[in-house]
Parts: sequence; structure tokens; C-alpha cells
Amino acid sequence: MECEIDSGRAKPRPGEPFAPATLGRQLLDALDAAPDLPDCDKRLLGKLLRLAGERTWCRATAEWLAATLGKSRRSVFYGLGRLAERGLIIRSAQGCRGTVFRFVWSAEYERFQQLRTESVQELAPFTEECKKLHTNSASGCTQIVQAVAPITGITGITGITGKSKRARAEESEPEPVPTDGFDASETFQRLWERHPRKTGRYLAEQALSEALAEAPDPAELAARIEAVHAAWCASEDWRKQNGRFAPQLHRWLTERRWLDGEPPAPADEEPVIPYRPYWETEEAGRNG
Repeated sequence: MECEIDSGRAKPRPGEPFAPATLGRQLLDALDAAPDLPDCDKRLLGKLLRLAGERTWCRATAEWLAATLGKSRRSVFYGLGRLAERGLIIRSAQGCRGTVFRFVWSAEYERFQQLRTESVQELAPFTEECKKLHTNSASGCTQIVQAVAPITGITGITGITGKSKRARAEESEPEPVPTDGFDASETFQRLWERHPRKTGRYLAEQALSEALAEAPDPAELAARIEAVHAAWCASEDWRKQNGRFAPQLHRWLTERRWLDGEPPAPADEEPVIPYRPYWETEEAGRNG
């Protein structure tokens, strides 16, 4: 197979060192298409080729390769040995800084390229059929949308695809829930400033609005929520370790936790009786 190179250079000759970056993605795709190359060897060789880039060599240690690929050191060691036996890499200069891996064009690389070409040619008919199916599906969807347009009010399917993700997210963002004229912003601001865990502000504001919208008297419910929330914020359970054990405000509001009431008052501690050794107790009994 003739290797098409984006930079205009001719493909490497057998035995000639080559820089993997000059071949682009084609070499990596050819390695992925090789059926007789184990997955570990493919990942190893692909990592080394990417590491070399525009050079004809790279340096790496077995420990680094194992940690990067999520393999054991033993698997990496045997994988490098198999790659060297097939002439895919040439190892040299082993030392504390790692092993130098050099890349020389060989018959194995040529065979991988040929296998990729054959696989692409085999899939060509299916690719054409997929393109036709996609075209027919798009036209069929257009006809269906036009047929039901009097009912749905939708006249086309191209309007949504032209919008950015940000625009679609803004359109899908829920509108503020009405609270019968009651302004809950000041109430929420006081709850937010008092709460020890300040995470999920948007969700908490929505949860408060929904709760007040369901109440017959939003002002009375807001006062009740504030009273119970203030009591919990003053409790030891929520104040210890900088509010680590306090629930998030939006969860507290969504679960209607104010219905649980204020936290119970701390129980009176029993008096601590100092410890006295038994010999002092016996001596006190004899003297008494």
C-alpha cells in the first residue's frame, strides 16, 4: 500500500527510521485494524508512537507505561518484548532514565497498512448504503412533520439543529414559580446567608418558590420556614465542623424538613462522679 502523507513526503523505505507524526492518524488506524496484534500491544505501541511525535525515537520506563495504560509491569515487559520480536520497535540505551525506543519502517507496518486498506474497501458498500439510508430517513421525517403540522404547529425539523447547546439550555430552563404576589427573594436571601453549607443556590431558590406556591398563605409559611431553619442553624448538629453535617439547603426545602419542627433541646448532662481508687474508698469506710 502507498502511504499517503499529509506533508507531501514519500512513504518510508524498509529499514528507514520514520517519525510517526508524519503519517498522521493513518498509522494508528492501521494498528487498530490489525487482527493478530493483542490489545495490550496495540495500546503500548500507540502510546510510544504518540510519545515520539515528530521524532524517530522516544524514551520511557516500564513503570511509567504500566501506570499510564493501567497495566501491570509484567504485562508491559512482555508486550514490549513481543513488539521488539516483530520489528515494530528497536530498544536501546536502557538505564535509570528509561529505555530508548526507535521506530524503523518494516514489513509489519506495511502489512498493517494493507490490512487497513482491505477493510476500508470491504466496508465501502455499507458506507454508501448508510448514506442513502440517512438521506431517505431525513426526507421521510420531513414528510411526517409536514403531515402533522396542523396538529402540532411544528413546520420543520431544521430549526432546532441550528441552535447552540447554550441557547437550548436557556430555553429549557424552568420559569420562576409564581407565589401569588409574595416576594420570596428577601426570605431566601436570609435563609442563604444563615445556612452553613452554601452549595446549590439555584436549586434552593427554586425549591423555596415551589413550596411557597403550594401554600394558601405564602407569608405565613415563609415565616414558619425561617423560624425552624434559624433554630436548626443554631443547633450543635449543624454548627459543628463548620456545618459539615448540615444538609444542603435545596434538599432541606425539597423534603419539607421544616415540618419536622425545631431541633430538640439538649438533654441535661448527668453529673460526673470523680473516680476514687478502691483503697481510698475502703479507708474512708474504716474512718467513718
